[in-house]
Amino acid sequence: MNENPETAAPALPATQRLLSLDRLRGLLMVLMALDHAVFFVTRLHTVGEFWGGPYPAYDAALPFLVRWVTHLAASGFLFLLGVGQGLGARARRRQGWGWGRITWQFLLRGLLLIAVQLVLVNRAWELSPSGWVVKWYFGVLFALGGGLILTAPLSGLKPWLQSLLALAALLACAWLGPRPADWQHWLPVWKRFALVPGGSQTLWVSFPVLSWLAPLAFGLAFAGWLQADVGRAMRKAWILGLVFLAAFAGLRLADGFFNIRPASYRDWIDYFNVVKYPPSITFLLLTLGIDLLLLSLFHALRRVRFAAILPVFGRAALFFYVAHLFLYMGMGHLVGKRGVSIDRMFLLWVLGLAVLYLPCLWYGKLRQRQPSGSILRLL
Repeated sequence: MNENPETAAPALPATQRLLSLDRLRGLLMVLMALDHAVFFVTRLHTVGEFWGGPYPAYDAALPFLVRWVTHLAASGFLFLLGVGQGLGARARRRQGWGWGRITWQFLLRGLLLIAVQLVLVNRAWELSPSGWVVKWYFGVLFALGGGLILTAPLSGLKPWLQSLLALAALLACAWLGPRPADWQHWLPVWKRFALVPGGSQTLWVSFPVLSWLAPLAFGLAFAGWLQADVGRAMRKAWILGLVFLAAFAGLRLADGFFNIRPASYRDWIDYFNVVKYPPSITFLLLTLGIDLLLLSLFHALRRVRFAAILPVFGRAALFFYVAHLFLYMGMGHLVGKRGVSIDRMFLLWVLGLAVLYLPCLWYGKLRQRQPSGSILRLL
């Protein structure tokens, strides 16, 4: 694939890479780095927006907004993984690959992502200056890899079937998911991996695979729309983004089932402080709605040269992910045990992005030069 932005052609050529996708992915990487800079450098990371147990409380807007804006990353990563999977499958078919070979490549990539989680990413968490007590941790790369494994045979389905799968996964996970009253109850390990985040110091799962399947399946469907007509797909992204946000607003006010935990509504922070682990329907509607609006905006501005750093990070996403964890972990040790203020953290966050730019630029170009079936292209 080359690095040219979208043109006016209605359908997506096999050799063309969408700049708007790379920009969105790069923006999400930058926001994710902000969340981890907070964790490593300021020691102000929240307890997590879990389905039960203690829930994050904020006494000021800035700490909440710094955390809240990073929520766009998780949903966006799964969605963009599905988009990449769908576009990649169609490109391989044009190159003469059979569905068996395509499926095997996705299975292999899923296994590699899980291996990177367990071997590299967990090492960065273990070296955290704040301490780390979990022996086996299953984070976002586990959900990404596991999702790829589960959806590998589905890449060739019609977009409408993939959309139905996304809707079915969304409703099924909400129905089968946990209730706050069950927080102290013992759960079998398989349920932790599939649906219910949590665990012990021996094993902790933050991103169960099935809980995050809906945005990935939706990304597969969106890839089909892109392949048929880029402009029309981006208009759908704009409309669906608004629909998702409107649905969020209504369901959040209604409270109950779609929110997992009821809100106290003491202020506007309570309204937007939704459950992420596992993602409530309101969480997914809010974050995917914003992600879709951002994607359509990047498409509308495709001829404008701006934010050149974002595609560089977007084309080297996994490399950026692993490298930034070790970089900010190292910064955390350098600033001392007490960490720094959130204002100084912003400076170190930007400094970290500057340090990562050239390595990511090099890696992105190296990766693009590799043949379709190489291991490096899977990373």
